[in-house]
Amino acid sequence: MIYDPLGFWRNVDNNNWANDWVRVFAHFGIPYTTKEAQVNVISGTVPNALSDKQIKTLLTKGLLLDAEAAKIFCDRGFGDDIGVMVQSQYDSSVTKDISRHEKIRDKFVHGNTGKLMAGCFGYSPFGNGKLFQLKPLNSSCEIITDLQTFRRENFGVGMTRYENSRGGRVVVMAMTVKNNMSSSLFNYRRQRLLQELVVWLGAKDIVYVKEQAKIFCVFNRPLEKFKKDFLGVVTLINLCPDNFEFVELCIPEEWGENCGVKYLDANGIWQNASYKYADSNIKIYHSVSVCEPLYLRFYRYDLRLARHEIM
Repeated sequence: MIYDPLGFWRNVDNNNWANDWVRVFAHFGIPYTTKEAQVNVISGTVPNALSDKQIKTLLTKGLLLDAEAAKIFCDRGFGDDIGVMVQSQYDSSVTKDISRHEKIRDKFVHGNTGKLMAGCFGYSPFGNGKLFQLKPLNSSCEIITDLQTFRRENFGVGMTRYENSRGGRVVVMAMTVKNNMSSSLFNYRRQRLLQELVVWLGAKDIVYVKEQAKIFCVFNRPLEKFKKDFLGVVTLINLCPDNFEFVELCIPEEWGENCGVKYLDANGIWQNASYKYADSNIKIYHSVSVCEPLYLRFYRYDLRLARHEIM
C-alpha cells in the first residue's frame, strides 16, 4: 500500500494525498501493509509524492492503479509501462445515463456467477468518484471489463491488465476510488475480481476473505526462524451489522490441505478449530460477530502424527 507519509498534513489544505484503496481493501477482506511488498496499490495523486526512480521500481512488480493515479503515470511518460493511455473524463452524455453497466469478460469470470456490475453514476449519496477514458496501447494489454450503454453496447474500457517490458504486471481501473462509495465499486463481483487480480499481480502467499463483505482481514506472517512449522496468524473483524456463522478464506496453494487451524478462545488459549477444505479455500465454522475479532493460527499439519493419534 503506497502512501505519502505527509498525507495527513497535506489533507489540511484539502489536497488528498491519502491512498483510498485502504477503504476498498478493508471492505473486500484483502489484507494490506505499508511495508515493501511484491504487489503495490496506488490511488489519486499519491504518484506525485514518488520520484521517477521509485516509479520505475514499482513497475517491475505488481501494481494496481485507479484512473487518477494511472493518468499521472501517463503524464510523466510511463504510459507504455502500464499498457494504457488515460485520456479525459467522460462527459455528461455518459454520466447522465444511470442505466449504464460494466461487464466482466468471460475470461475473468472463473466460474463466479454474474458478469454485470452497475455503472458508477447510479445514485450514491456518499460520492461516485470519476470515470476516465482508457485506451489500450497494444494487443498485449488485456481488457478485463467493458463499459456498456443501457442497450448493452460497448462504449469504453473499464479495467485492464498488462505485463510490461520491465517484468512487472499492472492493473488499471477507469474509475477513481477517492470519494467513491458507489455500488459500481462496492459489489461482490468487483470484490471477487480484485481479489483474483491481486493474486495475478504476484501476491501468491496472501490470505483473503471470500464471499462475505466487510470482514476486515489482517494477515501476520511468521518470522523466518518460525517458518518451518508456523504459517501465520489471521485476524478477522466483522464490520458488517450481520453476524456470520462461518467464514471462507482463500489460502496460498502451497499450504495445501496439510495445514491445521486453531482459534484463540476467550481465555487466551489456542483451541482446535472446526474447518473444511475445498480447492484452495478453507471454511472456518466459527461465528464471526460484529466487531468481535476472531484470531486464527495456521500451522503445518504433521500427517504422521495425525495417523498415530487416530490409531
